[in-house]
Amino acid sequence: SSRRRHTRYISVTGVQTCALPIFADSQQEEAIKFSGKPLAVFGAAGTGKTSTLIRKVNSLLSKGVDANSILVITYGRERAAEIRDEIALKAGVTAFEPMVRTFHSLAFSIINYQLKPNDPTYILISGAEQDSYIRELLETDTSKKMWPENLKEALPTRGFAREVRDLILRAQERGLQPKDLEQISKEMADENLWESAARFWDSYLNNLSLENAGIDVAWRVDSSQIVNKAISELEKSAELVDKLRSQFKYILVDEFQESDASQRKLLMKLASAELTLFIDSDSAIGAFRGADPEGAISFIKED
Repeated sequence: SSRRRHTRYISVTGVQTCALPIFADSQQEEAIKFSGKPLAVFGAAGTGKTSTLIRKVNSLLSKGVDANSILVITYGRERAAEIRDEIALKAGVTAFEPMVRTFHSLAFSIINYQLKPNDPTYILISGAEQDSYIRELLETDTSKKMWPENLKEALPTRGFAREVRDLILRAQERGLQPKDLEQISKEMADENLWESAARFWDSYLNNLSLENAGIDVAWRVDSSQIVNKAISELEKSAELVDKLRSQFKYILVDEFQESDASQRKLLMKLASAELTLFIDSDSAIGAFRGADPEGAISFIKED
């Protein structure tokens, strides 16, 4: 795409510069001043990526940019609070909505964005509630018929329910649906657990939808659904996309290597020319929970 062809690469440390060596401070200044095209800032841990992000935000605010038009995305609520506090402390500016969010909190706000008075609102199911719901569903006669005979004794256990929930979460992070797991089962003819998992996941989603359809209060959604649900809402409504793009004119992402495929897809639904990504290409801290550092780098370098 044209956006990716114009992505510019700056290394905070100077290690990855392709011209003459540039001191870290001068590169940070260049990243802070850069505008008009998407920008990728590379640097290892401790080289000042996050401080550069904060300085870039404060630079925008000092130029009179509306705080509500800036969106900073990071990983973990504590990290988001730390960055938010540091920006507020240095800039002395507050926004109507949180300026710094995680991908999940951003997605949750999107699915609760009401364009019309009768649009549904959502509440988040906790991990414990989801485990309990999955266990109840696993114990129904319909669900028992989906799984191989040698797993029957495991179905009612907490451990099996957690494994199923984790599978659904990882699949959602990769943008997969039950039909995709079914395809995997066809490609792995000697392994029928994929087909069982696909059928159960489809049943789980259908049951949750039926429950939501029968209530007038907020609909229930689990954490594994939020990002893809937000993508779906944006794909259905050009009006919603336009409103969010007009709101978030500047988007900065801290530790972009921690992103997964679904989060990157969500980001591209909202991003404009003023997109800045901060990346440590050698870090893979979040890989255990679905982060895809190699995919993040390929995403940036793809023409």
